[in-house]
Amino acid sequence: MKKIKETIPNKFLHLIFILLSFILVFGLFFIIEVSLKFFYYPATYVDNLTTLDSEQSQENNDFFYLESDNIEEHILSKSKKNNIQLYRKKNAKEIRIVTCGASSVIGWTFQPQGSFPHFLQVILKHQWPDLDINVYNMAWYAQTYQFVYETVYDTINHSPDFIIIYSGHNELYPNNLFQVVQRKNHNSRTIEAVHKLFKKHLVTYNIIYCLLRSNDKGMDYDKIMKLIGENNFQWNEHIDDCIENYKYLTDKIVNLSKKNNTSLIYLTPLRNIKDFPPHVDMTRLPLLRKNEVDNILQNNHLDTNAAFSLGRYFESMEDIKKAREYYQYSSDNSVWVGRIHSSLLSYIREIPDLYSNVKMIDLYSSLRKELNVDFLDDSFFIDWCHLKPESNYLIAREIVKNIGKQIESQYGPPENSVPDYNSLLEKAVDNKRLFFDFGYQEAGFINAQYHRWEKAIYYFNKVSYKEDNIKASIGLFLANSKLNNESEAEELFNYIKGRWSMAEITSCIDTYYIFEGDYMKEKFDIEK
Repeated sequence: MKKIKETIPNKFLHLIFILLSFILVFGLFFIIEVSLKFFYYPATYVDNLTTLDSEQSQENNDFFYLESDNIEEHILSKSKKNNIQLYRKKNAKEIRIVTCGASSVIGWTFQPQGSFPHFLQVILKHQWPDLDINVYNMAWYAQTYQFVYETVYDTINHSPDFIIIYSGHNELYPNNLFQVVQRKNHNSRTIEAVHKLFKKHLVTYNIIYCLLRSNDKGMDYDKIMKLIGENNFQWNEHIDDCIENYKYLTDKIVNLSKKNNTSLIYLTPLRNIKDFPPHVDMTRLPLLRKNEVDNILQNNHLDTNAAFSLGRYFESMEDIKKAREYYQYSSDNSVWVGRIHSSLLSYIREIPDLYSNVKMIDLYSSLRKELNVDFLDDSFFIDWCHLKPESNYLIAREIVKNIGKQIESQYGPPENSVPDYNSLLEKAVDNKRLFFDFGYQEAGFINAQYHRWEKAIYYFNKVSYKEDNIKASIGLFLANSKLNNESEAEELFNYIKGRWSMAEITSCIDTYYIFEGDYMKEKFDIEK
């Protein structure tokens, strides 16, 4: 042995030791991986089987969500895998449709049974009852286009016939901006690609990944803002970065769909350009007079308030082209998450010209034409981007017009026509009272957050059990109080004080109405 050491230089001994160590570790990893594969399968999505049978829940059986960092949600036992429909072998008469996006695709505030993916499934099953049609709603709250790409990446091998993408409202969220800036580094993109590959195929890697992240609380908002430069941060400076990232991810998504012969459909994301969210309800102000309009137009600097007022003026004069121009300018420059929306919309409309195998449904054009309106406004939206159930029904119908032709070419004409909205609700929603009460409550709440007090009152008043709902009752009191509706506010104040304890009232304010916490605590004489 001594002679061998003398004849082999030390540097080669080190290399041999490293090589043997690598082989040993890799061999051990391989043995563990093969052993685990007898019992487990790498999982990306977990089926949420909670139903509307519980009054505390608003999910339905067709709703999916991304896994957490719990090990039991990253790996599936073989038996559990067989119970999840997405993992089952596709049968001859099965059509699989995956929908991707964020809260608007979930159906918020009315939740999954009021979403366009759920309505789409109900309509298609009604039209082709002999087919096994499954729409997998893969959306999740406040997610970005990166999440959409991950959704496509994780589901494409499960043989979806169609992937429908509705995404673009959240691209300027700080966490996404941070990732976009990081992703400009090619090394970061390579590491991300390797991580996704390992995570998709290796049980052992998933377990190690979860163990390493078990104490990771995630990156909080303050930390993100410090990293991207909070003091000098300008949202508009990063719009181009986000657009380029959207294009980069689109290219990857299109290539995945090509390889797997999946029909890819983009929907233009909708927004209410007549909604003016940041804490001012401009619709309560009087219309501009002609001389005021002239003064604003002569001013070189047009702020968002003035632009919105000009939009209202030109709409009243039936100059819809100018009204739309000023409403859009106001919307683009007032809501920080919406500033990218117009640029993204232009790009999404170009996608079919850039990629021959991709379809695009321009919801703006088709729905305005169908409804014979100049704007999709409060009658269509809950707030600046979330849709009413009847709007989601119209979107589902537009999708059916598109994919229905492909289904018909393969399986023959539909047996039934598309049901009307009320007939659809009977088929789609298990408990309509619970469905609408929850939706109206959350619609009232989100409008209260944006200081849209009249809209908040409108929705809160539609909650059938508001007398037993502290969140709706306190929201109604807040909105009426802010609008100086003194008699209504006093009546609600006395009712709330008599119906709930101060501890319950304080808890509700701290949990939901913290954005007006000081104001509310002063009203209820609660110590701050």
